[in-house]
Amino acid sequence: MLEKNMALEELCLEENHLQDEGVCSLAEGLKRNSALKVLKLSNNCVTYVGAEALLQALERNDTILEVWLRGNAFSPEETEQLSRRDARLLL
Repeated sequence: MLEKNMALEELCLEENHLQDEGVCSLAEGLKRNSALKVLKLSNNCVTYVGAEALLQALERNDTILEVWLRGNAFSPEETEQLSRRDARLLL
């Protein structure tokens, strides 16, 4: 759905019990979306696996300015590592 929607600039999916499977699907759509600027995924059940899928999508998407991931299932080490890999991830 995201790959076809070129009007939506902000998507808030906070506290929706999203897990890695759902985030990986979102990431696939982000690879082809050129409108979305902010994606809010805070307080879900995302692990490093889902974050890695988002990082891969961000490599192909320069439109996204922020991906909110606070309150997910990352260890302190993973949080630090993810923050260093892309400043658009807000952890």
